[in-house]
Amino acid sequence: MKKFSTLLLLSFLGIILSAFVVLAANPTITLSPLSPTVICSTGNDTLVYSVESSSIPPNTNVVIYQSSDSLFNPYLGQGDSIGFVKGDTTSTSAITSVCPKILGIFIDACNDSGRLEPANEYMVITSGKGFKASNLKIDLPNTNLKDINTGPSPCSFGTPSNSLMTMLRTGFCNSSNLIAVSQADSIPPNALVIVFTGAGTDYPYNLSRYCQTGQKVYILQNACTNASGAFVNNDAAGTTCSGAAAGTRYRTTTLSNRNCFDELTYDRCGLNEFDGANPNANDGNYVVRLETTDTSSVANGGIQNNAADRCNGVVLDSIVKTQTLKLPVSQNFCNTGKHFIKAITHPNGTQPISNVISYQLICNNVATATTTTNICSGENAIVAISSTDPNATFSWTISGGSAVTGQAAGTGNSINQTLTYSGTSKDSITYNITSNDAGCSKTTSVKVVVKNCDTCNVQPTISGNREICNASSTTLTINGQFDSVRWSNNQTTASIIANQAAIYSVTVYKNGCSGSTSAEVTQSISEIEISGDDIICGGSTGTLTATAGFDHYYWSNGDTTRTITIASASNYSVTGTTTGGCSATASFEVSRISIDYSLSSHTQAICQGDTAKFVLSAGDLGASPVDTFEYTQPGKYYINYQTPRCGIYRDSVTVTLNSTATPTITGNLRICTDESTTLDAGEGFDSYSWQPNEEESQTITVSTIGQYIVTVTKRGFCAGSDTVDVIQASSPTAFNLGNDTAFCGPFSKILSTGNQTTVWNTDVTAAQITVTQAGTYIATISSNCGLVSDTIVISQNPLPLIFIGNDTTFCDGELVLNAPSEMRSYIWNTNATTQSITVSQEGTYSVKITDSNNCSNSDSINVASNCLNDIWIPNAFSPNGDGVNDVFMVRGNPRNSTIEKMLIYNRWGNKVFEANNILPDDKTTGWNGTYKGTDAQFEVYGYYVVVRFKDGSKQVLKGNVTLVK
Repeated sequence: MKKFSTLLLLSFLGIILSAFVVLAANPTITLSPLSPTVICSTGNDTLVYSVESSSIPPNTNVVIYQSSDSLFNPYLGQGDSIGFVKGDTTSTSAITSVCPKILGIFIDACNDSGRLEPANEYMVITSGKGFKASNLKIDLPNTNLKDINTGPSPCSFGTPSNSLMTMLRTGFCNSSNLIAVSQADSIPPNALVIVFTGAGTDYPYNLSRYCQTGQKVYILQNACTNASGAFVNNDAAGTTCSGAAAGTRYRTTTLSNRNCFDELTYDRCGLNEFDGANPNANDGNYVVRLETTDTSSVANGGIQNNAADRCNGVVLDSIVKTQTLKLPVSQNFCNTGKHFIKAITHPNGTQPISNVISYQLICNNVATATTTTNICSGENAIVAISSTDPNATFSWTISGGSAVTGQAAGTGNSINQTLTYSGTSKDSITYNITSNDAGCSKTTSVKVVVKNCDTCNVQPTISGNREICNASSTTLTINGQFDSVRWSNNQTTASIIANQAAIYSVTVYKNGCSGSTSAEVTQSISEIEISGDDIICGGSTGTLTATAGFDHYYWSNGDTTRTITIASASNYSVTGTTTGGCSATASFEVSRISIDYSLSSHTQAICQGDTAKFVLSAGDLGASPVDTFEYTQPGKYYINYQTPRCGIYRDSVTVTLNSTATPTITGNLRICTDESTTLDAGEGFDSYSWQPNEEESQTITVSTIGQYIVTVTKRGFCAGSDTVDVIQASSPTAFNLGNDTAFCGPFSKILSTGNQTTVWNTDVTAAQITVTQAGTYIATISSNCGLVSDTIVISQNPLPLIFIGNDTTFCDGELVLNAPSEMRSYIWNTNATTQSITVSQEGTYSVKITDSNNCSNSDSINVASNCLNDIWIPNAFSPNGDGVNDVFMVRGNPRNSTIEKMLIYNRWGNKVFEANNILPDDKTTGWNGTYKGTDAQFEVYGYYVVVRFKDGSKQVLKGNVTLVK
């Protein structure tokens, strides 16, 4: 976006400077860590390092990169940029400016975990001399969004929510240096401002890099919730950069406050193209202002991508002059090995490149798993040790347990030691376990109790039947000799009687030791019943099922399953038994019923309107001896027969519809007056019957309009019919194309009949045509009953020629303006009606002339004064190539004045034209209405003109000019 002449000058200077490069000191960059490079994670970790540089060119940034590859080369596009510092020694220690200024833009925010990406984008600006939030206007590059405090439907700033401010006030940021701002608030001078361009931000950005500068940071937030991103990486249509026109690849964000104006332009090309399968491919892209160019791009280092930490926004580690930087370390780097940092001065160069420093983030922890925290002497203590850190190593020490042997300190991921205790009670030891990775350690402990189980080996057992039947009971007895016994029902005898289902537990005591056991008594079922089919219908089978809960079943037919299948009438019995000796018996009577019925027919074909009849003769069904079923529609019908014991028996009948004879009447159905037509019903039918004229032939001749119906019959088919309407055909309606007419100059006229079948002598068939040339035009509408037509003659006269002169200037005196002679009439805007007029004042003069053919034309001229220091600037021009007012230029006396500077800006504040030291009234040096080689848009432009007069005085003119087509 630089001017071509500037590029040539820079190239020329580069050639000159290269000749002296051997004489200049080589630039150097040195990085030094100021905090441990092995970082033991706390969840809010920072690497502190310094940047020292020398012989760095003025207005050059030192850009810092990181990578997991120690050999990466930033000049080859390798690594992720993590920030920059001012490389020259002349930059100030704080950001100061008169007007608000854009420092950076987060152009592609992160939308991980369902976050709204457009709401997470933000800008970093300076406050200049300070401003009121309602006066700050931001024109976003995405034209689909509402701009902030500007545009036809602007959106204002809202007050950031308490929840948002709480998320942002972490690390170095707190309520004293990170401040929420509303639309009505004012921001003081020389402050940093972060502007969220959408509402609803919920990403917890770490803004420590701004808060640690010592300047207060103010938060502004757009009140509108956007549907898409504000800054736009790609064209709306996804056009690739290789085929994009020059006007589609640049994105410009404009900032204004009262008389202040600033913009930041970046080139979207070089970023990844939009990919619907991977819509987050560009997350982490941000743009920073470069002092040496008006367009930031990937190529010149103005657009950075931090893919390694793509959700933390614009990275401006040093927005003030400093040598000490603090890098917030992402938790994504946990246990991923070393990360290397290098610095360079310019991504398109080859040197210098700094030394390398590295850091690694250790996220260590320790966990244990064991089931042996309480063991007997001689058993093993087993502990599994683990960590989510794959590089962690484990060790342990021992404490306590002076009476326990077998324990020892050690290393590894498991403990398996046989522990011995010789006392009469118990003792315990503690394993103190440490997980270590590169000096980052975590500790935990496991306590193991060891008992001498041999001195208290009391193990009682219970004997007795564990099942009771119906209302019976069972006796439970504790086996062995003990000092005392206590059951769960509080009895203290060796045996107890259990008369209900329950769990009975007992504790016994001997020689000061105790032991416990339990027995479960269950209640068995003592009654059994049979359910199932007591009647078997026809030749079918049935099933019988006994009550559940028995262990064994014995049926009278020899089956031993709970459910059996039966095929004959009989008395069936079953006995159920349990393993505890409970049993029960039941019986069940089964009988059989036979079925007998017949249906007279199962299928019958009918014609539409007929009735199909089916007759049922019933046997042992319990229904009437004869039933008749009638159907008038085709289909399959199911007939249900209700029996008193065997339920419903079903049969089906089918009714079909014979095919219908289908005649088709042919013949001319539109007749003119006094004409007749022949109607034909088609051959192949057995009989024909016409209505309303009652004829019985295949064809009939009719001369009367109306409806005609034929009915036909054919063997094996149902009768069918067809109907037609014979209508009256009419003659076409007369029409009028209008009177013959004449036009002055170019014209366009629509000729119409209103009938789509109109045929024109121009070989067009349509209801209307548009004509632009003189001639005779004929339209014709025809039908079977006649045709009509009409003719119109159109003539064309030329417009009278008129030219009263080019725009001019004069000083004092008079000026004669002449129109062409021999015209029928003249009308000047001075109300004069003569061929010529004499003027003595500046202004715009026009005249309208009319010739003998009554055709009119007009012309105008601008007359300006060129006396002394008079300067005049038009408010509109039309660069359409017609030779009239094609160039926007300053009008004045070239002998008395020089245009020292002439600047034209579009409504976005972009400069579209510049000229210096030119003369007024010079078409060759004015603006011809183009921008970057193409026609500029129709709109209002602003101009800034400085005029220097012969006497040394100057005049500044500001205003607007409209470009019209």
